[in-house]
Amino acid sequence: MEASRHIFHCGRARGEGVGIAVLGGGVRRLAEFGGRLDTSLSDFEGSDDHTTKVLEVAAASGPLTGPASKATIYSLVVRSPAESLKAASRIVERNAHLHAPIRVLYVPTGFPQARTVTTDGDPFGLVVEMARAAGIVICAPAGNGGPLTSPGSLAGTITVGGCNVNVPKNPTDDAWAEGTSFDTSICKPNILAPWGAFPLSESAWGPGARIAGTSPASALTAGHIATWFGANPALTPDGVIEIISQSCNRPTGPNPMSSCGPPWYGSIDFGRALELAIAWSPAP
Repeated sequence: MEASRHIFHCGRARGEGVGIAVLGGGVRRLAEFGGRLDTSLSDFEGSDDHTTKVLEVAAASGPLTGPASKATIYSLVVRSPAESLKAASRIVERNAHLHAPIRVLYVPTGFPQARTVTTDGDPFGLVVEMARAAGIVICAPAGNGGPLTSPGSLAGTITVGGCNVNVPKNPTDDAWAEGTSFDTSICKPNILAPWGAFPLSESAWGPGARIAGTSPASALTAGHIATWFGANPALTPDGVIEIISQSCNRPTGPNPMSSCGPPWYGSIDFGRALELAIAWSPAP
């Protein structure tokens, strides 16, 4: 399997001037993040290995470069949907004053206690509404088996499943990765992205360290979306969905989403998506 074809410098679109906010256990300071990690918006200190590893896939710089290798990473430690709502309120309040305004909100894990598909009774539903109103895209993993959980189950979230890369440099040949969580009643996940195994920093995790699953697949997607905003600051959340709808391919082989239409789009071609993002303009 070759995942590295999706980890590349995107020319002038490497996320410079764009912020990625991460709501989760916290991101550890690694050399691969340079001085781009900002914890000033978080009420709590801390980090966890899983959140840090998946952010490497999105935004590391150096030998193992993520797509958003120049984006600013805002780490906000949250432990519940309610704390996520408080963190999102702070993001919206302060975003205009940040040196790299947040355009992507990434949640590396779901909250099993909040399995709703609407905003009713789910604080994270309000997070999604607030973020989209502020021009911020929400991205989350579908999960690796089991039911979809919030925020991946919510309509306003870009929910990412995994695909296996059969032929390097040919995204039309990607296949559904067995183990990806799905729900055909709400046509989720929205897209598939390569799910690994992605190489990680040997200095941080040891020789041969890798990560696979829908969390790194969604982190990779979040990083690429940040590059779209870097390439075209006029882009909107609706514009992101438009780009996704035009840059996905039907997975090869069987997949459980075959009877679904939008908001299920297929396996994303990140190269095509960047081209569309650069050319995108709002409807007159």
